[in-house]
Amino acid sequence: MTTTRAMALLHRLRRRLASEQGSFLIEALVTAAILLTAGAGVVLALQTAHAQTGLQRAKAVATDVAQTKLDELRSRAYNTLRPLNETATVTQDGITFTVVSTATPVAQTGAPSGCNNQRARDYMSLKTTVTWPKMGTRRPVVLDTLIAAPVGAGGGLVVSVTGGAGQGVQGIPLALSSGGGSATTDSGGCARWDAVSAGTGYALTTSVNGYVEPDGTQDVSITGINIVAEDTAQESFAYDLGGTVAVRFQQRLASSTSPSDVPNALIPSGVTLTNGSLPAGVTKAFTSISGATGTAGLFYPFPSSYGISVDSCTAAQPTGTGLPTAAYPSVTVPRGGSVSTTLELPSLNLRLTNNGTTTLPSDIVVRIQTACGTLITNRTIDTTTRTLANPGLPWGSGYDVCVSSASANRRARTGTSGMDNKTYAAPGGTGVTTLDMTAPTLSNACPF
Repeated sequence: MTTTRAMALLHRLRRRLASEQGSFLIEALVTAAILLTAGAGVVLALQTAHAQTGLQRAKAVATDVAQTKLDELRSRAYNTLRPLNETATVTQDGITFTVVSTATPVAQTGAPSGCNNQRARDYMSLKTTVTWPKMGTRRPVVLDTLIAAPVGAGGGLVVSVTGGAGQGVQGIPLALSSGGGSATTDSGGCARWDAVSAGTGYALTTSVNGYVEPDGTQDVSITGINIVAEDTAQESFAYDLGGTVAVRFQQRLASSTSPSDVPNALIPSGVTLTNGSLPAGVTKAFTSISGATGTAGLFYPFPSSYGISVDSCTAAQPTGTGLPTAAYPSVTVPRGGSVSTTLELPSLNLRLTNNGTTTLPSDIVVRIQTACGTLITNRTIDTTTRTLANPGLPWGSGYDVCVSSASANRRARTGTSGMDNKTYAAPGGTGVTTLDMTAPTLSNACPF
C-alpha cells in the first residue's frame, strides 16, 4: 500500500467516526434517563411501602386502643352506663388517638309495648370509635358489642296519659329525673321505660303549650316514683288540650227592667269553677277584659259542664228556684276551642239616707265585705237614686256594708248580721235595706 492510499483510508475513517459521535451521545443520555426513572420508581415504591406500613401500624394500635376501651366499659357497673357518651384521648406508641364511647339501650325483639306492664329485657349496645390525626381517608376503627343487664340491675315504668273523653293522648313528651331519660306517648297515650336504674324518688315532668291538667295547670310534676328491680311501676294522669271561656257580666241598675253590661273596670278578676271532677274552690283568672267580657283559660275539656260563678267560696254559688239562667251559667268547654256565656250578678238592694234626710254628701266612701270575706272598695253611691251606682256583686248572704262621709262626720253599717245579695231586680224596690248615716265616725272611716 502506498503512502497516498494509506492517508486516504485514514481520512475516511476519521470522517466516519466524526459522523457517529452525536448518535453515541444521544444513546448515552437516553440510557441515563432510563436509569434515573427506574431509580425514582424504586424510591417511590419504597416510600409508599413505608407509608402503608405506618398506616397499618397505626390502625393496629387504634384497634388495640378500641378493644382496651371496650373491655373497660364492659367491666363497669351496668347502671353507670346509662346514659353514656364520653370522649377521651389516648397516646400510645407516639400516636394520639381520640376515643368516643357510647352506650345505647336496645329494644328487645318482640318486647312489650304501650301500657303493657310486662317487664322487657334490658340490653345495652356498647360502641367505641377511634380516630387519629394522620388517618387520611381511612375509616375510623369501630368496635361494638351487646351486653344484657344482670338480674336486679333495673326496672321499668309505664305511664298512661288520658284526655277529657277518656282517650289516650298521643305525642306528650315526658322526662324522668335522675338520668332516667325521656319518652313520648304513643297513639294509645302510653309511654314506657324498660331500662331504669332501681331506686326511689324519681320525678316525672312535662309541660306542653295549650295542654292542662283538670285543675287548669299546664306544668305537670309527679314525684316520689319508686323503681323496683325486675318490676314495672305504673303512673297515670289526665292531660288534654284546653279551651277558653268568655264571660259577659251584666247587672240591673236602679229603675231598670233589664240587665245592662258591667263596666270593664268593675268586672271581677276571674271566675270560680265547679265540676264533679274538680275539688271546690278552683279559680281561673281572666287573661283579658273587653266589652264587659272577661276571657279565661285554659279549661280542661271535661265531657260534663262547668258551673261558672264569682268570688272564692261555695257560699257565692247561687241556689234556689226562680233564678234567671244567667245567674249561674254552665258551659261545656270544647277541646282546643272556646265558648261564651253571660253571667248576671245580683244587685245589692241598698238605699242610703243621711241622718234621716235624702240629701247625701258627695264624699261617701263605700266598703263591702262579701259572703266569702272578699273586700270590695270600688263602688260608689248614686246621690240621685241613693243606691249603688253599680250594684252588681257576687251572690251571697251576710254582706257587711259600711258607708262613711268625712265631710258629714257620719257613717252607717249593716252590722255583723249583714244583708243578703240575692236579688235579680233593680235596687231600691221591694226588700230594700236602708242605711242611715247617723253615728259619728272615729277618724271618719269604716272599721274594715
